[in-house]
Amino acid sequence: MNSTQILVLASSATIVGAIHTLMPGHWVPVALMTRSRRWPLRTAFLGAVVSSAGHIFFSLLFGILAAVLGVQLLASHENEIEKYSGLTLAVFGLIYAAATYIHQKHHCHTAHPHNHDSLQSEKFKKSSPFLFLLLAGMSPCIAILPVFASAAAYGTHSMILSVLGFSFGVIGTLVTATGLASLGLMKLNHPLLEKYGDVVTGAGVFLTGIALFLAS
Repeated sequence: MNSTQILVLASSATIVGAIHTLMPGHWVPVALMTRSRRWPLRTAFLGAVVSSAGHIFFSLLFGILAAVLGVQLLASHENEIEKYSGLTLAVFGLIYAAATYIHQKHHCHTAHPHNHDSLQSEKFKKSSPFLFLLLAGMSPCIAILPVFASAAAYGTHSMILSVLGFSFGVIGTLVTATGLASLGLMKLNHPLLEKYGDVVTGAGVFLTGIALFLAS
């Protein structure tokens, strides 16, 4: 086992994870959600970690598929995978915007909600943003697959270090980008954002996904 090569692979995984996560499709949903919900930075960072978890999980899943189907097969379809990941993000954004709009209208038209309904509404309000960010983060990083494949050749220890390096790169970059973007967005004050913040978030994520789809 060559410790130098293992260290290089782990470092490469960190760099790939960091650079890939700079794409707007990863940090824009968290930043928009932070602004619409007026989250403090601590909650924004939690949202970033949740979104990172979805991205890391899906990348590992594709790493397993690559081990079965071959890295070259998936790498040859990288553009298509990235393209339809953007389309999937757009669909999630559209669904979230529609769901929150309908929920908000229903809540406004209910003058005297029952206690049970109020409790359910509160649970929905607290959990739905994190569920959305988890799902929005579920897009694979195809660029990491060759690194994972090389690491696997050196054994379990090498693979674990590469996964940890990739995770560190993704989480560190997403948390940093979210913090910087959120601080800027918090300065925006508009009645539309105050009243329909979640709908604007979904619409923003939809447009980001469409832009990524068209750019791929």
